[in-house]
Amino acid sequence: MFENQLNYWTKMNEMLLDNYKTSLKAGQDFQESFAGMLKEIMEANVKNTVDMQKELEIVTKRNGELSFENIQKFNKLCHDNMEKGIEIMRSLFEKYNVTNNEFRKEIETLWKDNYEKLEETITEINTTIKSNHEKNVDLIFDILKKSTKEMEKVGQKMEKMAKSR
Repeated sequence: MFENQLNYWTKMNEMLLDNYKTSLKAGQDFQESFAGMLKEIMEANVKNTVDMQKELEIVTKRNGELSFENIQKFNKLCHDNMEKGIEIMRSLFEKYNVTNNEFRKEIETLWKDNYEKLEETITEINTTIKSNHEKNVDLIFDILKKSTKEMEKVGQKMEKMAKSR
């Protein structure tokens, strides 16, 4: 009779031990799966962030180049319009027989002087805009590079953590 009870308790202990081992293995499997999932999520986030930053850098550079192109086109348009204005004035003088050479010279000088001042102002504005734009782009890319490095460090830490488990 004592042997039956001993066998019963031995079998119960074995079943409990098997259940404990199964539970422990299931918990460990779950932790490994969860760590793997977290690792994949972090790697995907790091990759997406890096890819987005590279794409943003390309787009920003292209937009900057297009902005400078547009500024140059605007300058050329202003220059061409001022030249046209001078030509129109000359043709009007000729058409209406304005023979006062001093008056003609004075008007042409006014046009040229004002045009030169306008051109200087536009060039100064362009230089300022370009300089500020380049500074802002450099600042943005410095920030992006730092954040990319930080994201890569986080990804490496996650990888080490996943490997250590």
